[in-house]
Amino acid sequence: MEKTNLTTVTEFIFLGITDRPELQTPLFLLFLVVYLTSLLGNLGMIILTQVDPRLQTPMYFFLRHLALVDLGYSTTVGPKMLVNFVKDQNTISYQFCATQLAFFLLFIGSELFILSAMSYDRYVAICRPLLYTAIMSPRVCWVLVGIPYLYCTFLSLLISVKIFTLSFCGYNVINHFYCDCIPLISLLCSNTQEVEFIIMIFAAFDLISSLLMVLVSYLLIFVAILRMKSAEGRRKAFSTCGSHLTVVIVFYGTLIFMSFLDVSMENFTEVTVFELKGFTDNPKLQIICFFLFLAVYLFTLIGNLGLILLVIGNSWLHNPMYYFLSVLSSVDACYSSVITPNMLVTFMSKKKAISFFGCAAQMFLAIMFGTTECFLLAAMAYDRYVAIYNPLLYTVSMRPRVYVPLIAASYLGGFCMPPCTRGPLSACPSVDLMSSNTSSVMSLLCLRFPALTLTETSFYSSTLRAPLRYLLY
Repeated sequence: MEKTNLTTVTEFIFLGITDRPELQTPLFLLFLVVYLTSLLGNLGMIILTQVDPRLQTPMYFFLRHLALVDLGYSTTVGPKMLVNFVKDQNTISYQFCATQLAFFLLFIGSELFILSAMSYDRYVAICRPLLYTAIMSPRVCWVLVGIPYLYCTFLSLLISVKIFTLSFCGYNVINHFYCDCIPLISLLCSNTQEVEFIIMIFAAFDLISSLLMVLVSYLLIFVAILRMKSAEGRRKAFSTCGSHLTVVIVFYGTLIFMSFLDVSMENFTEVTVFELKGFTDNPKLQIICFFLFLAVYLFTLIGNLGLILLVIGNSWLHNPMYYFLSVLSSVDACYSSVITPNMLVTFMSKKKAISFFGCAAQMFLAIMFGTTECFLLAAMAYDRYVAIYNPLLYTVSMRPRVYVPLIAASYLGGFCMPPCTRGPLSACPSVDLMSSNTSSVMSLLCLRFPALTLTETSFYSSTLRAPLRYLLY
């Protein structure tokens, strides 16, 4: 149901980083140094790679575009934030807020995919050195940066238009220092389910696809490096990809750190324990359920562990099918161990509760292992397809270089899938299940949608990445 929009919003007010006057000047100077460092570092990299003929290679082509998008989103946020430090009221117009959101989404999304393209470039340089100039031709390089630019332009316009065509309430205070999706959605009076769904789907796709490309590329790079016999060759290979890998670690490390920091800092209520209602309140049925689920859990645990040990110990079973089966058993054992022990304890205890962090960890691990199992089953289906339709090429098609990345990709897909649940909880923390299920926990949230946190974290890490790239490359 939509609320009545009583006031036309013409501007927004930022709460900013702090409201303490004595901190405004030091923070202004600090972020001015941060922005100037990012500005000079990125501009220097762009100019240097453009004018120096020795740097007209695919690696520096991608580096130039990475510096460009880094400069873009820091300039989108930095100058306005600096102005707000020295003004009495931190305001931004309606049109400029929409523009800032669109450009920020454009640049931050582009950076994700350019980092992925750079990882592919490093893979070709190390694993296919003789074909490097043919594979990474100027046409291919422009395609690898052009498609992300077009896709992210479409996505940023889609999200910005969706948000700013909805009705805002009279309350126009943004709990942030720039216009971002999450605080803007909290100010909307209209039904936000559609735009929230769009943000969630595209955020998951962008993050998983880009990170998957980076991890698979570096997995293949490390396999190729380990096969090198000379120490000099390994040193050159590590030096070739070390600078890009450092930038990737800084970027995604900052993202992951800020995601967990946001989760821990943004739950403002006093909810520390969740009550699990369970299956039944009948004491007699509690004992029966306890022994039933204990038998099921022990059977699952012993069966999966036995299969893992059998595959490891028997050399006749060292083939892709049984490797997949052993990994699937380990995931199944982990998944059942995440939920069942706590469920068995609640059967026998009078207080059926789980701590806040225990609930968050249980939900994260359950979704991660459940999703990983789905991807593993898909990989096993492909393995069976190759074994039946191409039996003579099975050992070549399903060699370790193929099935190890498939397993790694399954784990990565499972790790990236769990939602980062953020927002204050309501006053009735009662979960209508025996475990911390996503839908049950989300029903207790006070309506703040868990969208991407990378737009909130990128500006913090830009000052470190810009000079770091300048020095490393």
